[in-house]
Amino acid sequence: KMQELSTALFASEDPGTRDSIQRIFLDFQAGIEVREDEVIKANPDAEATAFFIYYNRALGMSSIESLKALYNQLGDKGKATKYGKLIEEQMLRLESVAVGQTAPDFKLVTPAGDSISLYGIEAKIKLIDFWASWCGPCRAENPNVLAAYADYHPKGLEILGVSLDTERDNWLKALADDQLTWKQSLDATGVTARLYGVTSIPHTLLLDANNKIIAKNLRGDELKAKLAELLD
Repeated sequence: KMQELSTALFASEDPGTRDSIQRIFLDFQAGIEVREDEVIKANPDAEATAFFIYYNRALGMSSIESLKALYNQLGDKGKATKYGKLIEEQMLRLESVAVGQTAPDFKLVTPAGDSISLYGIEAKIKLIDFWASWCGPCRAENPNVLAAYADYHPKGLEILGVSLDTERDNWLKALADDQLTWKQSLDATGVTARLYGVTSIPHTLLLDANNKIIAKNLRGDELKAKLAELLD
């Protein structure tokens, strides 16, 4: 049904029809989520429940509180399954990079082929920006980051872009096309992304001078407002 509605949505050029289909789609999606929650609560010890939570919910979550709430719906047998343990591992990763924690150091390659480390960067405020050339929302956010960098780099902001591209040429082309002038690095293997519990991009972390995590996933006006609070 979801596929049928999606196909109809993108096939229609009439704004009214598209709005109607969109409302039906969202209502249907909400109904699915309610039914999923019912099945989870009714089967807390099933391995299939832990499997579903891990792949359909946990991997898309950046909030440790939301993930804990889901994990706690599992029974002891569900938590002891392979997928229950994977959810627990994801929680530990998110806890290690929660607001208030010290961001772990990492070292990656730059566009010039040199290495760069997080702790090697000195700044009043640091922004780690996980992104990729193929990520539409990341590319759409880049102008906002550019504006923030122009305003606050002179006041002590430094940005470290961490690309999840696997093709170096695509990464370099995106840097040139979007005119990204701050420090950049490539995490082609995804090791750093896993270290930080990144399951979707764009994903950002705002750090103080001592690499303590101040905030996560601020974008647009929210990012500018926080930078103004910290640096103006």
